[in-house]
Parts: sequence; structure tokens; C-alpha cells
Amino acid sequence: MTSVLIYRSKNPGDGKLRTTGLECTYNLFRRSGCDSLVCAAPIDRPVPDLLAGRQWLFVRALHPSDRLPPGFSVKAVSEAARFNGFYLFYLTAELGPDHNRSGPGSDAEIRAHVRAILEQLRST
Repeated sequence: MTSVLIYRSKNPGDGKLRTTGLECTYNLFRRSGCDSLVCAAPIDRPVPDLLAGRQWLFVRALHPSDRLPPGFSVKAVSEAARFNGFYLFYLTAELGPDHNRSGPGSDAEIRAHVRAILEQLRST
């Protein structure tokens, strides 16, 4: 079963196609039970162990020519993928009407939530 990542920008006029600056294509995975938490893994590297199992669902490939999901940072993905082999981020724009968004809202809450998830993943 394939999951679809749906998002809608708060500013519809900002959807102009532009160069993303991505160095490669990334596979995007969504965490079950937390639709706004997404993991990006470079396609030219092995899939990280944390993505094994049923907790993460493949969403789609993100190509350098694609529009970036809201909350995705080109600088952060480059550094995180180089050191960790993956990049975790939260979708930050309003999601589609039938998409149940869960998770923290402020930057501090997001950082604390991601730290907690990383600790859980390290212990498994």
C-alpha cells in the first residue's frame, strides 16, 4: 500500500517552480501515527535501519527538480544525510482537509519531539 503525501501551501502564489539546490534524489517516508513527521533518505545510500518495519511508510521520491515540501531544508538535509544517513523534518504548512495532522507546533516542541523519537529509535 502506497501512502500519499499531500500538502497545501498557505500562500498559493508561491508555488512557482524554482531550483531546489538538492544534490540528489531522496526517498521520503512518513511516520505512522504522526503524519507530519517525515524522514528523507538519499536514494544512493542504503536505507537506514530506523526505517525498517511498519512504523515508517514510503511516500514518494523527491527529485532535485521537485518543489520542496514545507519544512524541508536543503542545508539541513545535506548535513544530516552526510552524518546520519537520513534527515527528519516536520511538514510546516497546512495539510489537506482529509489529512490528520498531529504533532507539536512550536520550534522548541518540535525539537523536543524529534529528540524523543530519536531516543526511541536508538533503543530499538
